[in-house]
Amino acid sequence: MSKYLYGAAVQGIQEFIFATNDLTDIIGASELVNYVGGNLFEEFLENSFDECFCIQRAAGNIKYVFDDYDTCAKVVKSYPKLVYEKAPGITFSQAVVKYDSDNFADAVEQLEALLRIQRNRPAKSLTLGLTGIRRSRRTGLPAVECDGRNYYDLATVLKKKEANKKTTEYRLTQAAFGAKLPMYMYAMKDRDLCDYNGWFAIIHADGNGLGKIVQEIGKERDVFSRFSKGLDGATQRAAQQAFVDLAGKFAFNDSEKVGIRPIIVGGDDFTVMCRAEYALPYMQSYLTHFEEQTGALLRELKITQFTKLTACAGIAFIHEHMPFYYGYNMAEMLCEAAKKDAKKAERTIAGRIAPSCLLFHMVQDDFVTSYDDIISRELSPTDTISYQYGPYYLEKQTERSTIEELISLFDSLSCPEANPVKSGLRKWQTIIADRKNSAAQQHLDRMEAVASQKNKKLIQRIMHAREENGIRYFIVNDLHMLNSAVNKVTK
Repeated sequence: MSKYLYGAAVQGIQEFIFATNDLTDIIGASELVNYVGGNLFEEFLENSFDECFCIQRAAGNIKYVFDDYDTCAKVVKSYPKLVYEKAPGITFSQAVVKYDSDNFADAVEQLEALLRIQRNRPAKSLTLGLTGIRRSRRTGLPAVECDGRNYYDLATVLKKKEANKKTTEYRLTQAAFGAKLPMYMYAMKDRDLCDYNGWFAIIHADGNGLGKIVQEIGKERDVFSRFSKGLDGATQRAAQQAFVDLAGKFAFNDSEKVGIRPIIVGGDDFTVMCRAEYALPYMQSYLTHFEEQTGALLRELKITQFTKLTACAGIAFIHEHMPFYYGYNMAEMLCEAAKKDAKKAERTIAGRIAPSCLLFHMVQDDFVTSYDDIISRELSPTDTISYQYGPYYLEKQTERSTIEELISLFDSLSCPEANPVKSGLRKWQTIIADRKNSAAQQHLDRMEAVASQKNKKLIQRIMHAREENGIRYFIVNDLHMLNSAVNKVTK
């Protein structure tokens, strides 16, 4: 008997969520994205249709099996209209594959191919207006409401309405924190994330090896469905345990704001904004728990081909005065660069799945193009010296540092007695930028000669270069970026 595999995906998430720098709008937008890609579809089906089976419903990705053609056709026709009403500005793609019961794996592969085609087709905007219409100063879209001198487009109105619901606060934060905190503890303004120097972190993490696991289990519809739902729960539990670890490390109390704002928590995706000092320990803990939780899921489902899933993360440190989408773009690019490094043959786990790692950068440029461009312009002072020291791995890899080693080195450099080391190394970078290598080495020798025994060892640890293909890679610039984002006080 023929069945119909329906798939849908929310697109343009980045542009929709970070259309403005208003954190309230971002909160509402992220909740709307989660809603239209999950609960809204379930509510839509409950009100109209009975004969269907859920395969996936998380992080803006939907897959359902329908037994009846007419029912599936009604969904294809009706659901996009509902999405555009709830979240105008979102781009929504959908596709359907007809298949026989014993060809489910082929149907999934065909569906993904069709969705990729749909995503590459330009979508007609439904939010454009006539030239003479009053527009929102923040987004440039036609205004539908006015609050004093502020004009808001329809998407912004719906975002603010969603963000002001108490249930929204609970849904977003409970997925990431595992608890309902008092409302006054939630970060609702920019200053809640960067109250002393204007810098905060935007983090994007994405799972590794998901496609390989789907290839292994995709032949069985029920197993695929249980895995997809279980992965969503594993990601949330990993985020919740990471929050508990962070709360213990920084001694959170109920009299202050929690400087973390979850944006997406679902599937194998995790996107969050947080205070700069939280970023490294938070993601170290998240990656650890993600491996533990996905390992437990695979054992529960008796999927023996893999022991666990891993993840890579990009951390962009960005100033509050910069457009937030710069930070999100950078976090995505860093995550992709980390994945590329992790997938190298000598690092993959049993030759199959890349290990967990993270890569970070401090956005200091008003024009962000690509990470390769940043490497060329900012991280390559000479032809033989590079500051691109990462990624940093959760577990030790050949010729790579771990996240724990990075945190330990940064903590040592942050001590007051290490101030001469920090200033000396900054001067070393200035000399290197002038391409005076011999003078830079003389400066380094003088630093070691006058340093205390403790600082001398610290200098040697920091300046131990990794060499590849005639290029020496130094960690010093990463440490200075962390120091500026985390320790520097400007307010």
